[in-house]
Amino acid sequence: MKFYYVNHLNQRINLYGFPYFLVDTDLVDSEWKYDTSSNKIKSIYKEIKQKTFKVGIHPSQEEKDKEAAFKRSIDKMIEVFDIDVIENQEGRIYTDNGYYLPCFVTENSKTDLSRAGNFMYIEFKVVPKNEVYWIKETKTQFNNTVERQEKFLDYPNGYAYDYMSSMKVFEIQNIGFTSSNFEIIIYGPCSYPTINIDNHSYGVNIDLLNSERLVINSISKKIYKIFIDGSTENAYSLKDTDSYIFEKIPPGTSIVSYDENFDFDIILFDERSEPPWT
Repeated sequence: MKFYYVNHLNQRINLYGFPYFLVDTDLVDSEWKYDTSSNKIKSIYKEIKQKTFKVGIHPSQEEKDKEAAFKRSIDKMIEVFDIDVIENQEGRIYTDNGYYLPCFVTENSKTDLSRAGNFMYIEFKVVPKNEVYWIKETKTQFNNTVERQEKFLDYPNGYAYDYMSSMKVFEIQNIGFTSSNFEIIIYGPCSYPTINIDNHSYGVNIDLLNSERLVINSISKKIYKIFIDGSTENAYSLKDTDSYIFEKIPPGTSIVSYDENFDFDIILFDERSEPPWT
């Protein structure tokens, strides 16, 4: 498994090739905490826990001035990490299979400063933003200007709503093994946009003009409108109260339907204690 870091300015540090080599880490170690009462487990939970990773710095053989190369490599790495902490904007440690850990790199300690073996080692301390969940985002776009294969389904046992020929019906695939958080982005123009995912409705009683957007995020529990100029307005009070708008999306294939001509994206967040090895 390969790792790399990307800060909030999209500056990247690879940890699998010159001049940075990951030599040791507990990034993918996982632990569930639990409370007991009367010799029984009362609750099981995750908590924010500091992580570490150790990097060996070794300039490429093509570098003629090794001393200058060491200094540049150290300065670059520290600057890429520190800008996130200074500006309070978390970075991300990515794996090569697309999962990331939102985090801050808050501490480092250096060894082998003499570089007798042509390596200098730095151990970094990482504070995850969340309860040490690795995340992979999967985005599905529903665009009325692009031809898509619609599905007209007839459920003999009945659903809470009927899939009539006037309703657009598609599928969405959740790669997770459990229900996932999501972000829905709806693009104007539209009025009272409502999206049905399987037997659950996600609707907001709002009008959107052309180039305006509506965002529904189940992690932050926020609903807000984005105007053309980029300003935002809280739209939480406008949500449809007939169903829970932050209901997670089940794993596997779900039916997505809507009956108005508007475009929207659904971003699913697969959250895991550790990134998968396959």
